[in-house]
Amino acid sequence: LKKSLCAHSQDGGVMTSTEDSIAQILSDCPIEGARVELKRVDKNKNVIGDASAKEFGAEVERCQRMKIMAEEVQGKSRRDKMDWALQLKDHANSLYHSQKFREAGKVYTDCLVALDFGDNETESRETQVMLQLPVTTNLAACMIEQGSYARCIELCNIAVGIDPQCVRALYRRGVAHYRRHEHDQARADFESAQHAMKGLPASSSSERAAYDDMDRRMTVYLNYIRRKKAEHKQMFTKAFQASHYDDKPDWQEKMDPSPLPSDSDDDLEPPAPGIFRCCKRRATHKKMM
Repeated sequence: LKKSLCAHSQDGGVMTSTEDSIAQILSDCPIEGARVELKRVDKNKNVIGDASAKEFGAEVERCQRMKIMAEEVQGKSRRDKMDWALQLKDHANSLYHSQKFREAGKVYTDCLVALDFGDNETESRETQVMLQLPVTTNLAACMIEQGSYARCIELCNIAVGIDPQCVRALYRRGVAHYRRHEHDQARADFESAQHAMKGLPASSSSERAAYDDMDRRMTVYLNYIRRKKAEHKQMFTKAFQASHYDDKPDWQEKMDPSPLPSDSDDDLEPPAPGIFRCCKRRATHKKMM
């Protein structure tokens, strides 16, 4: 396998193969009778499951990209690293608004390579607030668009750890929980975000419009969650009452809840006339940090 990978390397030995070509390399293993197995491991190198050739290729690509980014910032001062990363973040924002979510996610990840927390608490906090917080919350938005809800939640947890009142992190974590049908967690996040939003100053009219839009979206989510919870409570109350009667043996089948709908526009309440649709997943008017 090592010999095969080296044969496909370019640019002075740095492998630049795509995910598909790596899959082809693995299938063309030169050792007769050999069988390549790919496993996913945790940080302690304990095997936690199988991995596909495509996943392996993506991990190789990610490591190569991180190596290139690390070399790019090597030797830079903390301030130069910050400026470099903030420029990348602006580029990633443009990619996001162009609906190039996968590429935007890669560039946001590049920004994190430049994290330099300095030598004291003041410098550390500045890096967290100016770089880590906005990049992490924006990367979480990319994860939502790609359907990687668990990863979105992990990123939002980091952001909330930096700023417990971060409205965007709470909102996006709530959306991720909602789409995973974790409605109790989603409700808690939406309510926390709305509470944090009260009296929150906006730096511009566009910022205020973005907050108002998030508030409206969260209200729609919360109304739906509360309504479904009330319906389920009523359903189980009827089921309990019916259990005392022998003439309704099929009640258990009737009370089985139907699958929860998605959060598409058609599944949620329509917005008021003239207002953006509440769950337009790929709307380009979203404001990034």
